[in-house]
Amino acid sequence: MKKKVQVVCVSTNQITQIIRSGDEFFYNPHFTKGEYCYLYFLSNDKIKEGDWVYSEIEQTVLQACKSIDDQSYPNWWRKIVATTDSLPKVELNMGFKGKEYFLPRPSNEFLQFYCKINGAIEYVMIDVLLCHCGTQNYCDPFTCSHFENPVKVAPDNTVTITPINKKEYTKDEVIELCLKMKYDYINYRNEAYCTPNTEEIAEWTENWLTKNII
Repeated sequence: MKKKVQVVCVSTNQITQIIRSGDEFFYNPHFTKGEYCYLYFLSNDKIKEGDWVYSEIEQTVLQACKSIDDQSYPNWWRKIVATTDSLPKVELNMGFKGKEYFLPRPSNEFLQFYCKINGAIEYVMIDVLLCHCGTQNYCDPFTCSHFENPVKVAPDNTVTITPINKKEYTKDEVIELCLKMKYDYINYRNEAYCTPNTEEIAEWTENWLTKNII
């Protein structure tokens, strides 16, 4: 299963593998002219206590001390699911703290590719785990209580990343997709027990676009 996430490059005073100099990016260069950068991979998933989050508005990284249900984090805070930064998390099991681990990171091959194209990547797809939960359909691992860390990682804690290839659409294809989205939404609304709120509509729209456009 793959999930679409946003890639954000943030300057830092710490020494990193990526240096940005103007519009150019360099991977592990032998010079230090420019600014060191971290990459953060962000999702729109629900923020839970202990998650690391990032705000492009405030350009701040912090660890959530409360759930998004407490309205502690406005919608411009995004959940960090992978990063080149060393962000630790503590595994929670029935409310008790367990082992500590670090958020997944991209592979060095991806970082080289990112620098080669000078950071011209805004969104990518990452591999996530599937959870059956004893039901007929697979659930969303980012909201399922069975998963503390739903991102699928290799033994070296790297995540598989797939760049999203842009596709050009004709006018007729755009019209066809708009009509399909309209009728799919009508069916979704009719099947709902109550009128969806703004947040539910936004989530449905993002899922529809991921399934039908990307």
